[in-house]
Amino acid sequence: MSNYLNSEQLESLAVWPSPAISNAIETFSVRSRNSGFMSSDIVCRFPDL
Repeated sequence: MSNYLNSEQLESLAVWPSPAISNAIETFSVRSRNSGFMSSDIVCRFPDL
């Protein structure tokens, strides 16, 4: 089984918006739902901008 999508599969995915694909993948529980988000430790370096 190939880990890559063929052109037909890519075309069928292209009709869906990226957030919809992301939300669908999230239901597979591949990783934590909060993975990739910043913690509350982040601060604005240039607050006057």
